[in-house]
Amino acid sequence: MCRQCIVSAPERGSVIPGSFYSDPKYPFTTGPKEAAYIIDDLVKPRTVIPSHANEQATSNGKVVSGSRVDSFIKAVKTPVHLPLSGRTMAFDADRICVSGC
Repeated sequence: MCRQCIVSAPERGSVIPGSFYSDPKYPFTTGPKEAAYIIDDLVKPRTVIPSHANEQATSNGKVVSGSRVDSFIKAVKTPVHLPLSGRTMAFDADRICVSGC
């Protein structure tokens, strides 16, 4: 997927990367709460894979408590699948994660 796919609001049922980054030095960035709004209220995909948090978001396969990814997961209603190194996710024709989820 690509950033243009997020902007063009794909059909419901798509899998998209939830790309966000928050830094007080850069006021025009999308933080976890804003990204959750975009995902849930504008794009409305079937599932989302968070990315570009610019931090160590996981440790030993678990979300780091208090991280931006943790805040995003708590704020979003759409199912979230963590991208972990060395693990391949597979989605069926309905865009539901069937392995590596």
